[in-house]
Amino acid sequence: MKYKFELCVTAPQGCQVAEECRLDRIELCSALSEGGLTPSYGLLHYACSQSVYSKVNVLIRPRAGDFIYSTSEVRVMRDDILCAKDEGANGVVIGCLNPEGWLDIKAMEVLLKAAEGMQVTFHRAFDVCADRIAMLELLIALKIDHVLTSGGMGSAQAGIAELAALQQQAKDRITLIAGAGVGPSNIAEIAQLTGIKEFHFSAKDTIPSQMQYRNLEVFMGLPGSNEYELQTTSLTKVIATIKALCDAQAQH
Repeated sequence: MKYKFELCVTAPQGCQVAEECRLDRIELCSALSEGGLTPSYGLLHYACSQSVYSKVNVLIRPRAGDFIYSTSEVRVMRDDILCAKDEGANGVVIGCLNPEGWLDIKAMEVLLKAAEGMQVTFHRAFDVCADRIAMLELLIALKIDHVLTSGGMGSAQAGIAELAALQQQAKDRITLIAGAGVGPSNIAEIAQLTGIKEFHFSAKDTIPSQMQYRNLEVFMGLPGSNEYELQTTSLTKVIATIKALCDAQAQH
């Protein structure tokens, strides 16, 4: 059984890990602490120019918070998609909702037109929509390629039952990607119990800053944030996650 792996990365180092492991895709973004935002142009250019094995799918999300976007925000998202296309990105990761928790068709049409010819993933806005069963059918009708989902729960492991039901509904009409909290300890269980074959994970780790002089009275983020700790992508965790699934598959 062929599984596919998508690594969520926010820096050149993460792109390098994905290439070293020859992963199928990366989801390129920034600000994971905010749930992921559109990456900078520089990072986009780096990822697309350096990618050989891992296809680059770019998260298009202009701000944190809900998925209701103004006309101006949709224009920004459209332009970000066109920029990703110009750089040679494989695909984009998008999602727009209205206040009732349903798909914002008008906004999605603008973004899908801009993304024509690219792979399209509907992101975890799906998990906060009002009716995932109906939403899945609509995304299929719109010819969306992938849906990234945790089954409407805080983690893919907690959403296993819903993921299994959605996978049954999807059949071969659209591809589900299980994401949120996926790692070495649970990927095999999620795969076995849901039938899903594509997985999204970040393999996050933290390393200490190289700064020797430290002013502990100043915070660039929220008060109390650790400004002398850097988030990185762990090669060890990526390898362990893939190995856990491959080992489980070999035992069956």
